[in-house]
Amino acid sequence: MIYPEEGNGVSYTLPSDNTPQSERNVVFEVTNHPIYALPETGGSGVSLFYAGGSAIVLSAACLALIQRLKNSKH
Repeated sequence: MIYPEEGNGVSYTLPSDNTPQSERNVVFEVTNHPIYALPETGGSGVSLFYAGGSAIVLSAACLALIQRLKNSKH
């Protein structure tokens, strides 16, 4: 049973076994009627997280370089 937007059920009965194969094909056209809109996602976006993560990685690389330069002078 298929229920379109109007609420009237549409039923389809399969053909009998003696029906030729070429006449057994059925095409249904389905139109999507969403009940509600999905909420927007992403919020403020991921740019802030990329910038923060990049700053942490860059800071760690700088600290590692400074530490290596300190140790190589001694």
